[in-house]
Amino acid sequence: MNWLTNLRDNWLTVVTNLLLALCIITLPAYTDTGKNAFYLLTLLSLYYLFTHLHQLKQLDKVLKFFFAVIVFYFLWTLLTYYINGSPPGRGKGFIWSRQVFLLFIPSLYLLFRAVKIPFYVIWPSVLLSVILAAYVGYQDTLVGIGRAKGGTIHSILFGSILLCEAFYLLVVAIKSKVLWVKLISLAGFSLATLVVIWSQSRGVWAAYPVLLLIVAAMVLKRYRLGVRFVSLGLLLGIVAMSWVHPMVKERINTTAKSLDVYLAQDDVNHWSRQTSLGTRLEMWRAGWQIFLENPVFGVGIGAYDAAAEEGQERFNVNRSAYSHYHPHNQYISDLSTKGLPGFILLLCLLAWPVIYAFVRKHVWRDNQLAATITYVTCLAYAIFGLSDVPLEGKATIVFYVVFIAWLLSELDRNRGEERLEVKAE
Repeated sequence: MNWLTNLRDNWLTVVTNLLLALCIITLPAYTDTGKNAFYLLTLLSLYYLFTHLHQLKQLDKVLKFFFAVIVFYFLWTLLTYYINGSPPGRGKGFIWSRQVFLLFIPSLYLLFRAVKIPFYVIWPSVLLSVILAAYVGYQDTLVGIGRAKGGTIHSILFGSILLCEAFYLLVVAIKSKVLWVKLISLAGFSLATLVVIWSQSRGVWAAYPVLLLIVAAMVLKRYRLGVRFVSLGLLLGIVAMSWVHPMVKERINTTAKSLDVYLAQDDVNHWSRQTSLGTRLEMWRAGWQIFLENPVFGVGIGAYDAAAEEGQERFNVNRSAYSHYHPHNQYISDLSTKGLPGFILLLCLLAWPVIYAFVRKHVWRDNQLAATITYVTCLAYAIFGLSDVPLEGKATIVFYVVFIAWLLSELDRNRGEERLEVKAE
């Protein structure tokens, strides 16, 4: 009965690891299951927070600032929503069923730091997540609608999560000292890349080569010059192979033609302003004009499309500008709905984990894997934000909250404790 005693003594660690693994594994493909695991995980983290409140006083100053940014960002979202009298149904839903999740980063961070999530929980969870997403993506792409997506999320958000998982596996493949871990991680990276292609998400595709170059610059600098050139050549080869994939090629060609026609036309009612690309450009124009008219408080979250419709003639935009509830750009969305203060807080939200990893000088020696994944994840979300709203999508917010909380807990470990790197026995 020793195992029962161990389970009773370590129940918090066991339950936390199980819920975290379930959340990561199922979130992209079986989204409802992943969300439910996340809800249970947040309740567990709140229990830990309320029983260990004193630990908040011991936090690093940079980390305290980041947590303060999270709180102020949420409060500013609330303030601008109520000041503007935004739509009561949808806007309130955005706040209390999506952006409120950001507030759980501090409690999850404390929980993960206490229980010490091992490598062999995160790594296989990401691998299984990619495999399940590939199965669902195959069904969608080759059997179903022709574009891969998760169980209940949009293809763009689905592709965004898969790209983050792909680059986690790539960094592990480069950093690990265990051959079989390297090989399996590379296979997972390749499979995740294929699923990203199936998602047909151009904003996600645009992030791919940028992240490859960033990873190469970070992890290859300590190798000899010849190894760097060979590795960089392989990475560029991966990009080239991806870009000549028929699905990618066709979508890029269509985008280029749509842009040419859009730029050549002045007629606000021309069909080129209602294509996928034209609609985005119209929404960006409308969102920017909304910000210029409401630079401090915006129009409140959930009210973008109503403001774009009301100002259609004034902004000289097509009716496609208010065909979506957001302008398909995280930065313009925050500018138009939360004003300049909300935009600045958004930038801090994306940049501060990177700053924290940078100022923790010992991470370069003791935990380069966590630091590199932090940079890549935050940069990925920053790039996704150029063509969509990852911090307004429920699944992508959940992924960001869980992954960033876990990474922060790894970066804050004391030297000499268990590290993320896989070491040869």
